[in-house]
This record gives sequence, structure tokens and C-alpha cells, in this order.
Amino acid sequence: MVRYVKQRNNFSCGPIAILNALKWSKLGRFSYKNDFNWLRIQSGCSKIGTPHENLSPLINRLFPKENKFLVRELHCPIFTEIDSFFRENSKGNKSIILSVAISSEEHPDGYVGHVFLISGKYNGNYFISHNNSKNSIVLIPKNDLKKVLLNRGEKYQNYYPHDFASDKNGARY
Repeated sequence: MVRYVKQRNNFSCGPIAILNALKWSKLGRFSYKNDFNWLRIQSGCSKIGTPHENLSPLINRLFPKENKFLVRELHCPIFTEIDSFFRENSKGNKSIILSVAISSEEHPDGYVGHVFLISGKYNGNYFISHNNSKNSIVLIPKNDLKKVLLNRGEKYQNYYPHDFASDKNGARY
């Protein structure tokens, strides 16, 4: 069983999501102790967060095609696309690194960005997420995920357009 990592501060969701994706991939032995600082530096993560434009080149470097991974960048997928992607996944071979805007009255812009990993579905009504709260694994009800994706909508899609779908079998989708 994969031991996912939880986020330990309020700004490192990008490198933690990538670290959890690496752990999910089983391409090697990855840990917070050994790999987090390198991922933080490579992703440009600072106390204000991770620049989204840094995610794509880093993810493409870490999941090479010769390892039979297919990583595809998505632009603001809607809920039905994500649900369909996982509906076909009964063996845990697919994951998505999702980047969203979450409403926040405390933030001057009215929202905060967050990046997390979804590694599958549970009982058809929940998505298995990692780094989505103070725990390393959280079940997100599908209606909650729908709301988060709708909030991303037109207002935030230029800020949070980068999502990454991966398939361990290298299958086209």
C-alpha cells in the first residue's frame, strides 16, 4: 500500500502533489525526507505557492514516456471528463493532478489555488484524493468535486488551467 504524504504548510501543495504522484507511480522509492526539498526547488515553490507554469515541464521530466507512462496536460476539464476517466479505471492505473481555485474570503483576490492528486474512485460516489486537507488521503464526494470544478469556471481558468492525467499502462485516452 502506498504511504501518501500530507502537506505540512499552507503553500507547498504543488511539490506535495507531485511527490504523491511519484509515490502512486511506483517508479521508485520516494519520500518527504529525501525528495521534497528537491521538488520544492525544481517547482519554484515559495511561501506564496507554486507557479503553475513550472508544473508542466517538471511533471514531463519526472514521468518519462520510456517508463510506459502517458502524461497528458488537460485544460480545465469538466466533471464529466474526470468522472469518465476514472470510470474506466478499475485497477488503479490512472491518476490526475488537479489544480483548482477555492473561494476564500480571507485572501485579497477572493480565492486561493490548490494542487492535489486524485488516484481513483471509491464506491462510485467518491474520489480518492491526496493532499486535499490535513490528512494524506481524503474521500471527496462527487458533488463536492463538481462544485470545485464549477467554481474554477471562466473566472479562474486562466489562473489554474493545468491538470495532468496519467496512465501507468501508457494507454491513449
